[in-house]
Amino acid sequence: TSYIQPGLNHLHNNLIQVTLDAGWLGGVVWLYWMGLTLFLMARAGRRFHRHDRSGATVALACMAAFIGLMLNGLVEYNFGNSIIFMVILFLMGMTQVLQQAAEPLTVTDTASR
Repeated sequence: TSYIQPGLNHLHNNLIQVTLDAGWLGGVVWLYWMGLTLFLMARAGRRFHRHDRSGATVALACMAAFIGLMLNGLVEYNFGNSIIFMVILFLMGMTQVLQQAAEPLTVTDTASR
């Protein structure tokens, strides 16, 4: 119609656009994927907080960047931008690195009890 911006090929919300592209199941999976990533970031930060403040700082920085991208995704479809998508994947990769680095901290913590 005449009132839609010319050349617009996406909505300005990540969850709604992913749901339109992949169906309601795709939207649910995307929401679970992002929520799980945020949960794992918080868990790594909590594990580091007890033993290694520098690791906790890295975890907090990754979580803040991820939350910022997700909040931006409420008003702009940044998940479809290849550069932003690579940043999101980098932060997810950092989450896995932090999980692996924090694992020995929890093993030694429980072994000492």
